[in-house]
Amino acid sequence: MSDSLSGWVYLGPVNVYQASHRIKLIDPLFEVDIFDRDDETAHWAYEQVTGIPVLSNKELEDDAYHTVAENSVNDDINESETYNYTITVPKPFFPPGDDASVKQIAEKVDEEAYISEKQRRHFVFNADLNMHKGDVRSVYLLTDDQITDRLQHEDDWGDSFGSKPQFF
Repeated sequence: MSDSLSGWVYLGPVNVYQASHRIKLIDPLFEVDIFDRDDETAHWAYEQVTGIPVLSNKELEDDAYHTVAENSVNDDINESETYNYTITVPKPFFPPGDDASVKQIAEKVDEEAYISEKQRRHFVFNADLNMHKGDVRSVYLLTDDQITDRLQHEDDWGDSFGSKPQFF
């Protein structure tokens, strides 16, 4: 976990498991209270300006964010008898296949929000916007290119996102 002068906090990377379409909820998400280990659901949305996926513990309310789905947090015990917390990436976040129907394509998220199988994403939040505090907390899921671009142009972070995700 690392801080920057711009208020952005990097929590760590995660890969999309190909077979299950799941991602792991990494320990820093619990350490900064984005999620509680007793949370049963996670909410998926994306920011409509940038198309960047947002993961939160409750549904987003602000019109700048399009809520896609909520799903259960899986708390499976692994071989070392510790819990692995995972969630399934909702189908609308995956690009449509070549054989997709018009209905299936229409149900997809904005193209900028697509998540690919085996893709690495990075959990990031803005501490200055208190994304990690309050009743509802959230993180962005950035691609390698998005994180690299923002690190190279750290002054641009402030204009990259419209506002703190607002909630019910």
